[in-house]
Amino acid sequence: MNLGDPAQRERVVAAGPEFMREVNSSAILAVLRASSPLTVAGVARSTALSRQAVSRALALLEADGLVEFSDPVPSPTGAGRPAQQVRFRAEAGYVVGAHVSLGRVRFGVGTLVGEVVASGEAELPVGASGEDVATALADGVDRRLRDSRLSVEDVWFATVGVPGIVDAAGDRIGLSSSMPELSGAGLHRRLGDALRCPVHLDNDVKLATQGERAHRQSTSRLSASLVYMHWGHRIGAGIVVGGQLLRGVSNDAGDLGFLELRGSQIAPEPARARLGPFESWAGAGEALRLARESGYDRDGSRASSTSPDEALDGLIDAAIDGDRPAVEALREVSRRFAFGVAAVRAIVDPELVVIGGPMARGGYLLLSLLRDGIGVHELNQPALEVSTLGDEAVVQGAVRHSLGAVELPYHRRRRTP
Repeated sequence: MNLGDPAQRERVVAAGPEFMREVNSSAILAVLRASSPLTVAGVARSTALSRQAVSRALALLEADGLVEFSDPVPSPTGAGRPAQQVRFRAEAGYVVGAHVSLGRVRFGVGTLVGEVVASGEAELPVGASGEDVATALADGVDRRLRDSRLSVEDVWFATVGVPGIVDAAGDRIGLSSSMPELSGAGLHRRLGDALRCPVHLDNDVKLATQGERAHRQSTSRLSASLVYMHWGHRIGAGIVVGGQLLRGVSNDAGDLGFLELRGSQIAPEPARARLGPFESWAGAGEALRLARESGYDRDGSRASSTSPDEALDGLIDAAIDGDRPAVEALREVSRRFAFGVAAVRAIVDPELVVIGGPMARGGYLLLSLLRDGIGVHELNQPALEVSTLGDEAVVQGAVRHSLGAVELPYHRRRRTP
């Protein structure tokens, strides 16, 4: 989000312990967040408000701890009255973004301008409950904040990405095939109690899409139509059309793993019972199975005592090193995955498809194989790139969502009653 963009200035922007009471204050905060420090006259010019209105609003914002005045700066010529400057206090509050996945929770703590000042991760037990997740996240955040002489009390809002379908309100997980213990409203309630601030849950792939867009915006490579495709043992997509993330009626638009495409009717096996047809046919688990059928890891030494993610990392590394069975396995799942890309292309016709998730470690090799697979489809296909955010995409997107939440006008308090 570019709060320095004039089109954004009408939005109600960041808040403090007591949120702004006037539209003037929100407009001033938007300008200061984008361009601090500024003189009072500079703020007035940027907002088209009178100096008197700006001065009144700044006095209120200073009392709330959201802005800070500095000593007057003399003019280069020494003539005229020195101009006093004011800056937005990005450190007035903090937001949390987190990503819950099998075996771990990652998190980042950001200021009110989105700068991540602390990050970390914690392990989760097998079959982690909502209580396990809430405790691990709250303890990890608290430790990192204490390192910076802060506390959980300084956190205004938290957004947590989870592997599953989350309702539109962001407080209930309807379906999580990989972490079924988290289904229901228990995780949201426990996180709110542990972090002592408003909490929003969202699908991890949708948050990764927001993180990717924010990153691309920061590097001036933003696309109005973009599809972020998570490719690992699970397959899903975040679809952006006209600059807006498509959620659908049930908030699960883009759940590509449940596509049933030509040839994807693989009967579920015990290890795949929770996967949809497309991710069973074109996901990381199928890549590992195909590789072993072709002679990769024939003696089992590469896969011994490793998790599925570690086994996949080993397969990708072997393919990059030229191991033929590994390369051919990736080639085949890339050919299959291309059907999913082509399906998205036929419906959405995006400018860009960004590949994220565990398979994205394949980098240039994976893109080359995927382009070969897409090349057989008749329609012109979108540009393909690999996400540069890696495991941090969800956390970055969650931080951005939290910032957006504290900017909304109906969040008039940083704490729930």
